[in-house]
Amino acid sequence: MSIMTINGEIDLSIPTNSKVDLELNTLHGDIFTDLDIELEKAKKEYNDLNFLGGSGDTKGKLNGGGVKLNVSSINGNIYLRKKQFIDLKIP
Repeated sequence: MSIMTINGEIDLSIPTNSKVDLELNTLHGDIFTDLDIELEKAKKEYNDLNFLGGSGDTKGKLNGGGVKLNVSSINGNIYLRKKQFIDLKIP
């Protein structure tokens, strides 16, 4: 699967149990996440998200890898966030 934008940020919520091979690319932007992604290079912390990189390619795996996901932005940041589940208890 590929998600791309020219001008604008990409903000994705991904379930924490997903098995994904990630290819992330920005030309003029940065990449942030709160997911536990195994990267080919080190993470840096930025507020409550990890800074993964920017202005280039970043590759990593979520839960050992699986489905290939390519996310690309020319002018904008990429945010990969944990999918938040709401537990609705119906009486």
